[in-house]
Amino acid sequence: MGVATVNVWVPDAFRNNCAIDNTYSFVATVQHCDGTVLEWKGGRFQTKDGLWHPIVGDPQGLKPGAPGFYDGVPGTGDPGHVVFEVPPGCYIVSASVHVWIQLSGHGKILLGNLATHKTEICVCCGDHACVRLFQPSGWHCGIIQVMELLLPVMEARKVITKEERANAEKVMRPILAKIAPSSFDEHDVEISRTIVKRLTKR
Repeated sequence: MGVATVNVWVPDAFRNNCAIDNTYSFVATVQHCDGTVLEWKGGRFQTKDGLWHPIVGDPQGLKPGAPGFYDGVPGTGDPGHVVFEVPPGCYIVSASVHVWIQLSGHGKILLGNLATHKTEICVCCGDHACVRLFQPSGWHCGIIQVMELLLPVMEARKVITKEERANAEKVMRPILAKIAPSSFDEHDVEISRTIVKRLTKR
């Protein structure tokens, strides 16, 4: 057919980043390198029964959405797995899921969202691409990416003052302390500190 097939797999952020998520059914987003979402009306995604379905995305946040808009491409029905077709080209791929909690008696509330990092894929006609997208925990996003990387580098480059950094940490650290780190997170702290030394070396 000339299209490329993309298999997206999402590891488990909470138990074992080496294993595929066994809890959540993620959806995928496919973007061009400028950040715009891929739109192709021939787009299809696959469910675990092997059937292909048209992609209908949600550009305005209103249902039913637009045919061929690659934001919120549904998963196969199995946790941590999304399969879809794209035209030949280079794309940025990510995945996410809303986490809902069932209330006793009635309805559900949105607890939060899980989102993976992004990766670039380049595919030609008939290619099969397989990508694993790292799913950071809330602890990783807050402690490592903000507290250990972003704030120290911003202070070193005089974007923020020492006091502004201290104020940000004072507000954020008690909140983030309520989130347990994964084993990956604990090992990644030292790597992030090495990166900061490199970035702030004079």
